[in-house]
Amino acid sequence: MAHTKACGPQVSDANPELSMKEYTKEEFFKVMKTAVQEPEAPALLAMPDSLVDPAVVEALVAKAQPSIRDRHEEDIGPDEGKLVRFTLSNGVRVAYRRNSARPQEFRMRVSAVGGRALETREQHGHAVAGAALWINGGAGEHPAEVVSRFASMHQLSYDCSCGAETLSFDLLVHTTVDQAIERAMSVLWLYLAHPLMDSRALDRFKTRIQRSEQSLPKSVERTTTLELVRCLFTEESQWRLAELPYHVAEKIEIDQVKSLLARQLVPSNLEVAISGDFDPAELEAGLVRYCGILGVDDDARASAAPAWRGREDEVFRLHYGAGSRVGSAGHITDDTERAYVLMAFPTVNRWGRLVASAP
Repeated sequence: MAHTKACGPQVSDANPELSMKEYTKEEFFKVMKTAVQEPEAPALLAMPDSLVDPAVVEALVAKAQPSIRDRHEEDIGPDEGKLVRFTLSNGVRVAYRRNSARPQEFRMRVSAVGGRALETREQHGHAVAGAALWINGGAGEHPAEVVSRFASMHQLSYDCSCGAETLSFDLLVHTTVDQAIERAMSVLWLYLAHPLMDSRALDRFKTRIQRSEQSLPKSVERTTTLELVRCLFTEESQWRLAELPYHVAEKIEIDQVKSLLARQLVPSNLEVAISGDFDPAELEAGLVRYCGILGVDDDARASAAPAWRGREDEVFRLHYGAGSRVGSAGHITDDTERAYVLMAFPTVNRWGRLVASAP
């Protein structure tokens, strides 16, 4: 049987050494069928079964012997179940409640007191840059792209944000997926204990700031905000309220950002809040296994004082210990009424003193 030729030999006019081999139609479709039915991802796109080494985790658990302390349960209504609070042996505080508003999923937020309040004028932008470096710089030995694909494959979503006084890491977990809680806790542990912090993430952050600054004249809203900040606030306060300028961002060094971030990710400075539909026993086991070993492989970090300690009256507005303790759990609660004025434009932050001539 004669074979139909799909393509004859082709030679490039620009480079005679580049040529295409002769092949048949049957050979072409055979190769295509194999590629579709038996795809092999390149090494760069290969997805590991797990992002953590179980043997490493087991060794840390054996060393730390994590446990739950100061457990308290509170009834929060006939249909709301109970609010459970406890502290892990390394100082991490946990609060969770079950609800069925969104079946078979739950949300978790890990909050570290710090955020932009830790910045000084010389450290302008370091906290926000740290959040970008943290979430976009990868975790463990895995670049951010691998962690993101792993999370997507297992229906796990995560993000972080840097606020006025807190640095937060958020997780959305779908419990319909097998071992969902185990995978979520392992990703959380990698980001809290072993952030990769690839320098390219900081470079991309600086590029975004540069592009944002270049687009400023095109936005009436942002330009108005800038002019009002200059009009209403003193020069000593403007740097906290205005957008981060590129000439400041481009001078941010990665070691300074890492240092500020590490000061916030201290076990005793972390609080975990969880709400949704989950198995409490499985959740608590995961929290003890992964959050309970934070700091065990870094003695200096485990014993470090929270970054806000001693600065409560300087820049922080939280009243620690004033109505924020439940029994002996020592949970941080923001019981301060934070009043602010929205003057028809988005405020970047909320600190600052008005100039004497301000209306």
